[in-house]
Amino acid sequence: MLFRIDRATAQALLTGHPEYLQSTQAIFAAAKRDRADVVELLFDLGVSPDVSDRENQRPLHIAAYHDSINVGSLLLERGAEIDPVESNWGNTPLDAAVYSDSVRMIDLLGRVSRDVWNLSFTGKVERLREILAAEPQLARVSSKQYGNPLFWLPEDEAKSIDVVELFLANGADPSVTNADGQTAADRAERRGLFQVAEMLRSASTPATRPTLRQYETMATNLLEAYRTGEPAAMERHWNDTWHRRSWQAMRSYVLADLGKTPGTGDKDIDISLDDARLWVARDHGFQTWEGLSDFVAALPAGKSAIAATPVMPWRGDRRTTGY
Repeated sequence: MLFRIDRATAQALLTGHPEYLQSTQAIFAAAKRDRADVVELLFDLGVSPDVSDRENQRPLHIAAYHDSINVGSLLLERGAEIDPVESNWGNTPLDAAVYSDSVRMIDLLGRVSRDVWNLSFTGKVERLREILAAEPQLARVSSKQYGNPLFWLPEDEAKSIDVVELFLANGADPSVTNADGQTAADRAERRGLFQVAEMLRSASTPATRPTLRQYETMATNLLEAYRTGEPAAMERHWNDTWHRRSWQAMRSYVLADLGKTPGTGDKDIDISLDDARLWVARDHGFQTWEGLSDFVAALPAGKSAIAATPVMPWRGDRRTTGY
């Protein structure tokens, strides 16, 4: 009925059932289909642009999930709240757009949102500049689980550098850790943002950086975990890598990364300490253990291998992104 724009019939129905104005069924359906004409009729009939379901999900969330740019624009014109948080996933509409890769809605909401986490992740530098100039305290938000917005940087390293500079200038703490014990620099390095990682470490309180001996320890930890699967050994390996895979998953991943394929009838494949060293080197952006060793040896006094890792193409199977 509404999708046929039958205003008279809809009005008559509401006369007998005014509670329908609180229902999200029609407006959510229209938002999914980007039917701005239907949404406008619903507004005229008295439906609020902020009508919500039990999880506080709003029409703007639905438009964001489905990249419904016409409905999204209309909702903003009619005064819909820009950053409501629904209770199912804790998403703002910009969160929803990022999750669904809704490019048009990311651009639309990125001009008005105050969600600094997702503005950081999508590289909306100018919008961040506006927000932090007015509310610098937003640069200092943090979460025990997710760290702070410095953990959620765009893929483009030049934009990431701009975002980091902006947050640091407004008091963001680069030493904050997430639930896995990572710092923002650790996460940036894992994503291949090496210049960003160095910036973040330089801004942090000085700490002991991994030496070649510590890389050796990472290799021996990997070897022991691979061979035994014992909980303590696995925990040491997890702390070195942040990859909390099961023993079998870890072994399969290591073998695949080393290019070792089981032959017919092979039930178990061992790895050597040299194999473990190679894996550690690759996990830190080097193609060989010798390359890592030479780089560490050539560092000036006081520098660290991690803080000064050169910019190089990141191995695709190492890149970690997203939420």
